[in-house]
Amino acid sequence: MFVCQPEKLDERQKRELALIRQASPRAETAYGLAQAFMQMIWEHRGEPLDTWLSEVEASRLPELESFAKGIQRDKTAVFAGLTLPWSNGPLEGHVNRLKLIKRSMYGRAKLPLLRARVLHVEEKEPSRATIPLQSDVTPLTRRAGAQTEKADCGTSKPHDERRKQGGR
Repeated sequence: MFVCQPEKLDERQKRELALIRQASPRAETAYGLAQAFMQMIWEHRGEPLDTWLSEVEASRLPELESFAKGIQRDKTAVFAGLTLPWSNGPLEGHVNRLKLIKRSMYGRAKLPLLRARVLHVEEKEPSRATIPLQSDVTPLTRRAGAQTEKADCGTSKPHDERRKQGGR
């Protein structure tokens, strides 16, 4: 509620915000500083940034002081973000989409399938690089002298016991 535009709050939220602000002078200070910063964002104005940073320092609110220190470290980028008309939002959206696709295909796909999912193009010949067929999987062997069997995919029962119980 501290960072919302006051006119967008419903009546219940306005009453709760008023109670919080009346209960503590520190909350009132934090609200004023948060609204001042949000006003800079909403109006795309970076000129009041220095004044706002000095007000935060004078407020002695540890949470806002930490936030202000982060802004101070990268002040030129914050000022540019507040004043310039450009946004990297579309780029961040594409990066997020690519990461989601990559995460959803983790361990199951190689470059051809990833390329097809990202670029929305189909290959002329289906790729076997996506998911290995059972014939492509090499059986695992035990130590010397032990019986040889295929990997049991995380179960500890031998293949014969699983077959008896109706498993794979």
